Amino acid sequence: MKKITKLKICDWCLLILAILILISGIGLEAHLLDSYIWVWAHIVIGSLFIGFIIWHIYLHFTIMRNAFKSRDRKKKKPLHPWMCVFLLLTTISAVIATVHWLSIHLHTSIGGVHGKFGFILLILICVHIYKKRKFYT
Repeated sequence: MKKITKLKICDWCLLILAILILISGIGLEAHLLDSYIWVWAHIVIGSLFIGFIIWHIYLHFTIMRNAFKSRDRKKKKPLHPWMCVFLLLTTISAVIATVHWLSIHLHTSIGGVHGKFGFILLILICVHIYKKRKFYT
């Protein structure tokens, strides 16, 4: 399979997963989906989302490596480092929140912090998708 085909599959899956993670995240944050099934669904969707993000980065590895190492500051993409920072913060807080939730089965402040990091990440991802919207057509 060609790299461009893999990238299209990956990007469409990421788009669907982004919508699902946003819906489940807002539902959990607003306590509208306050059941074990929705928490587990959010954990599974989030894990898939992170997995596809890693695959997406892998498919773009040379492009991203060149963007970070670029000597020409005008060619640097300031959105990518911020997305990486918030992906890391969201992932770390997700692991902590999941371990904590598995131990006491309650939504706690770390889950709230994770939600805020995740929401900022999704905003950055929406900007990224908007900038790359021609790829989807």
